[in-house]
This record gives sequence, structure tokens and C-alpha cells, in this order.
Amino acid sequence: FIITQKKEETKQLEHKENIKKLEIQQVKVTEEERRNSREHELAISKRKAEFNIQLELQRDEEKLRKQQAIMEENRRKEEESIARQEALKRQTIEFEYEKKSDNDKKAIDYQMARKIETQQKTQSFQEKMIKLQGEQRRESIKTTLSTLFSYLGSGAQTFFSSPKLMTKTATFIAGCCAAILLARAGINI
Repeated sequence: FIITQKKEETKQLEHKENIKKLEIQQVKVTEEERRNSREHELAISKRKAEFNIQLELQRDEEKLRKQQAIMEENRRKEEESIARQEALKRQTIEFEYEKKSDNDKKAIDYQMARKIETQQKTQSFQEKMIKLQGEQRRESIKTTLSTLFSYLGSGAQTFFSSPKLMTKTATFIAGCCAAILLARAGINI
């Protein structure tokens, strides 16, 4: 009986030992499962974190691209604005230059017109003066000739109507001729 009892105890001890082994094995399995699930959770967390990091990087890259696109658009708009301002400035300068040039041309044309007008007036005045002087000279010559001819006529009439005066003149001319002849003859001696 004791042997049986001992066998029984041994069996129970073996059974308890098996149960403990099973419990230990179950604990090991549970720990293994827990470790596996933790590893799996860690792997999932790691993948999730990597995914989140990658997603965040993509978002940052997208933001950066958008910011660069906005900056590029702003730069392009600013360049266009500067180009428009410069074009407007050039147009204004060209307009002012053309206006000044037109004003200068108008001033030159006005001065030339005034000069031509003054020259024409001067020329017209000079022509009138020349014409008036010519008329005055002709009138003066006419008057002088008329007076001269009237004196000559009256002198000739007086000369020819007075025989005494004619005799004196003839005697005077003859005396002059004789004096010239005598002077010539006296020089030749």
C-alpha cells in the first residue's frame, strides 16, 4: 500500500510537476505571445511612426513646394510689376521727350516764322525806301535839270539878245586863245 501510495504521491508529484511545467510553459508561451505582441505592437508603432514621419515630411515638402511656388509667383508678379513700372517710366520719358521736342520744334518754327516775317517786313520796308529814294532822286534830278535848263535857256536868251555881251565874250575867248598861244611860244624859246 505504501508503494502504491508512494506511487500515487509520485504520480501526483509528477502530475504537479507536469502542471507546473505546463504552467511554466504556459507562462513562457504567454510571455512569448506577449513579447511577440509587444514586438508586433512595437513594429506597428514603428511603422506608424515612420509612416507619420514620412507623411509629415511629405506635408513639409508639399508646404515647401507651395511656399516656393508662392514665392516664385510673387517674384514673377514683382518682376512684372517692375517691368510695367519701367515701361510706364520709359513711356513717360518718351512722351516728355516728344513733347519737349515738339515744343522745341514749335518754338524754332515760331522763331523762324517771326524771323522770316521780320525779314519780309524789313525787305518790304527797304524796297519801299529804295523806291521812295528813287522817286525822290528822279524828282530831284528832274527839278535840277528843269532849273538848269531854265537857267541855261534864260542865260542863252540873255546872251543872244545882248550884242554887247556877245562881243565881250568873243573878245574874252580870243584873248584867252592869244594868251595860250603866246605862253606856248614863250616856253619854246
